Amino acid sequence: RAEALPGGTAKFTIGGRVISGPMTEDTPGIYTGVYTVQKGDSVTNAPVSVTFTPSGGGKDVSISAIQTVTLAAGAPVPPVIDLPLEGATTTQYVTFSGRGTPHTSVRLNVAYQGKLVILNRAGNLASLDIPVGADGAWTTGLLSLETPHSTSKVSFSANAVTVAKDGEVSGPATVHFKR
Repeated sequence: RAEALPGGTAKFTIGGRVISGPMTEDTPGIYTGVYTVQKGDSVTNAPVSVTFTPSGGGKDVSISAIQTVTLAAGAPVPPVIDLPLEGATTTQYVTFSGRGTPHTSVRLNVAYQGKLVILNRAGNLASLDIPVGADGAWTTGLLSLETPHSTSKVSFSANAVTVAKDGEVSGPATVHFKR
């Protein structure tokens, strides 16, 4: 809630979690902004500020609240792996992509299992932290699925978790595929 001249526009910010949240003028000169906390919203001691623009132009005025805000809404939501598809057959080079919570990161691990003559063989091919954009999209560059020489009957799995800014980790999303 903020008080300012009637007829202007106001926007609020909560740390890096809410940027330019709209505020409505409920009564002349009284502006109110609302944000519904989402699962995984976690910020500690986040500053809260309002930017007001008077009607008819003029200079923007910003003010910060005396108190900070802490949001702790539990573990973030797991990401979605859109590509490769579950059970798909890929080439040696694969781009992984999906959707997640904006302004977090996705930790992706790619592993293989196969046979070396009669022995089981398994290993990790890649471990990456990928930023999730403001639009909720994430993607890797091309990753090689090259396994050690003479490994046969190879299958792959990709495991992804969301990592919030405070380090809290979601449950996993997993996809299995082959080459």
